[in-house]
Amino acid sequence: MTSLSRRNQNRIDIWPVFVDALASLLMVIIFLLMIFVIAQFFLGEALTGSNKALNKLRVQTNELSELLSLERTNNLKLNENIKSLSDRLSLLLQSSLVVLPLLFLSASSVIVSIVLVIPTLLVALSLSLS
Repeated sequence: MTSLSRRNQNRIDIWPVFVDALASLLMVIIFLLMIFVIAQFFLGEALTGSNKALNKLRVQTNELSELLSLERTNNLKLNENIKSLSDRLSLLLQSSLVVLPLLFLSASSVIVSIVLVIPTLLVALSLSLS
């Protein structure tokens, strides 16, 4: 028996070291897993925040596109209004070119008639006074 006890004393038992190494490795893996979970949580929160910002920007973009379409329709209406007014103005100018000479003719005939009537009125007035 003494030989067995001497063999056991010379023998190195590596199991406690192996168990300590495995426990340390397990603690490191759990620590890294915890770090990754925390990082995943914060990245998820950042993504939801950016998704909210993107949705807000989409809403603003839709509003701006609606305003742009309204402005474009108003612009088209105003251009049509300008075109119709310019057409009416050109028609009025063309008709006034026809009417203006008639007005000048009638004005000149009024002037001629006044020039002719005034002396006769003066002659008639002078005859009645004398």
